[in-house]
Amino acid sequence: MKFTDKIELGNSVEYKNRFPNVIKTDRLTLKGPINNHVKLQEMFDFHTGEHAQKMCKPLNIKPYKTVEDARQKYEKYVSEWKDGSAAYYAIFENDRSDGYQTPFCGFAFGDFNWDNQKAYIGIWLHPTVWGNSYSAERAEALLEMIYNSPVGTGIEVVEVFFEPSNEKSESAVEKYINKLGGEFRGLDKNKINLKGRESPMDMKVYQITRDNYHNSKD
Repeated sequence: MKFTDKIELGNSVEYKNRFPNVIKTDRLTLKGPINNHVKLQEMFDFHTGEHAQKMCKPLNIKPYKTVEDARQKYEKYVSEWKDGSAAYYAIFENDRSDGYQTPFCGFAFGDFNWDNQKAYIGIWLHPTVWGNSYSAERAEALLEMIYNSPVGTGIEVVEVFFEPSNEKSESAVEKYINKLGGEFRGLDKNKINLKGRESPMDMKVYQITRDNYHNSKD
């Protein structure tokens, strides 16, 4: 392993899960589906306040204004877990640090386009735990799930992308992308269209192929 000495994938038959319900690394435990581990109010609290402003600023989007805003996302993530189109996990520190009020310090997710044999992985982290290389540890865990277990059978490319001016995300991604077999693929114009924005966003895109990931482990 590059960023953690262990990656343990749990299992559950609830919802006829495609995804492991627990992923454990040295410092983190990822738990899903989120409705088993996160209350709606907790999800709302995580996405509001000054810390949420810091998380949302690079994307030029606004934090949740109402619990109903959170409910729409919450129900979407639960539905996508059930149908196998996305895995959304709450991130818990194994040794909890101070500075955030919710039981969890962030969310990790993978979106799966099975027809195109592609996945996209992303993360939301509370600002108080930025700088701990949790993004790298979580990326290695999700890649292990996708490329080294039956979960990701059929997925050949995993993408990571972020808004071009987001220096913190760029720094975090560059810490792990080469070590895990990835490479920069370029600027993708109008790649995503986020709710609350007037126009689509350009994104810097990195990719990690299945073959390159396994070669990085040699």
